[in-house]
Amino acid sequence: MKIVEISLMEIICKPVESSAMLTQACSRQHSYHVTGCVSNSDKLFVVLEPGDDSYRYRFAEFPSFVPEEISAEIASRYQAGFTTLGSFIAKDKLWGLFAIAEQTAE
Repeated sequence: MKIVEISLMEIICKPVESSAMLTQACSRQHSYHVTGCVSNSDKLFVVLEPGDDSYRYRFAEFPSFVPEEISAEIASRYQAGFTTLGSFIAKDKLWGLFAIAEQTAE
């Protein structure tokens, strides 16, 4: 098991780069995949466990805190092949961590 710490400000300011960094962290030396995440006021702690599957990870902001919009966003991403791994609040916005299998992402 490994824990990757990512600054919430880094995710907010550079979500694409933060997503790529997490994807790369999972593929270094041994194959890992994300099994969850926990946040505090300024960091996201992403839990990685060994695994053979290869995923691409994406941080994305939810459109709002409205339950119907959250459900619709999760369903939309699921239809596109993404799995929802967790969510966190950063700067009064709701963010999600999503994964898609590498063969699906290509």
